Amino acid sequence: YNVEILFPSFFEQIFSEKKFHYSQKMKKDKQGNVLLSMHVPVDRDLIQWILGWSDRAVVLKPKKLRDELYNMGKFLVKKYKRQDSKKTKMSGT
Repeated sequence: YNVEILFPSFFEQIFSEKKFHYSQKMKKDKQGNVLLSMHVPVDRDLIQWILGWSDRAVVLKPKKLRDELYNMGKFLVKKYKRQDSKKTKMSGT
């Protein structure tokens, strides 16, 4: 998939100094934000990498990745919305 992720301008130095994927390309948008693009599979590793950037990363493309992150967000809201932590179950149990 062709993935595009938007980051705040101060990430320019981070992505200039470190490549996270060999297909990674970086450019700046009109507001000075960093647009990172790469050709990668949409999988658990990519999702975890994006979530590691917290709210500083905004996925623009592809829709499949945006949908995966949206569903993950819904799952987390449901999981942590419970009032009684003793009743919370681990996924897969």
